[in-house]
Amino acid sequence: MRRATAPTKVLCTACVSIFYVALNNANCESETLPKWAALRPPYPRIDNSEKTRKAGEILMKKSSKGENLVHSTLKGPDKLESYEIYLKDDEQEMVAVAQLGKALCGWPGVIHGGASAALIDNTLGWHYLVLSNKKPGVTIYLNVQYKNMVPADSAVRITSRLRSVSGRKYFIDCTMTDKDGKVLVEAESLFLTLRPTWANWLKQKYIDIFFM
Repeated sequence: MRRATAPTKVLCTACVSIFYVALNNANCESETLPKWAALRPPYPRIDNSEKTRKAGEILMKKSSKGENLVHSTLKGPDKLESYEIYLKDDEQEMVAVAQLGKALCGWPGVIHGGASAALIDNTLGWHYLVLSNKKPGVTIYLNVQYKNMVPADSAVRITSRLRSVSGRKYFIDCTMTDKDGKVLVEAESLFLTLRPTWANWLKQKYIDIFFM
């Protein structure tokens, strides 16, 4: 009696085919992910809502009143190639993920300290707006300590954490780390909610349009 080997071979061939198809699909998916994807936290993203995109059309276009430094001037190929903002559910922590290009250097191959400080200040500002329920405010001080060089053409995670609130004062700390978790920059800040007269001068309606 002949052994029924043919079905076994067919089954094995099918299994191998399925394996290679799955492997190929996985490789394709990994190739489409951006370089900074591994730094994304498991929090909801808050800067990609429809309202925010519409705000970008209004506030980020060129005008006689100026452009936004982080969301407009610094953005582009070889500059700030990506900047995504995520918020923890309890609002005590905010994370920004950024891809920094080669056109933001001070020393060759090293991101300018001013660019790092601007990204930190901007992330802290977003966090302040969440914590204060979009009340107009300003940075009173930003103490930045550079721990390690920030390499050009690299992804970084900027983590903002609320330390305390005292009346109109919001004390918020921040760290910038690389893909391996090494601390590159540390900062502490104080944001102050403006009194109503100054808030009116800044036109609260523009903050409402810009911020979700």
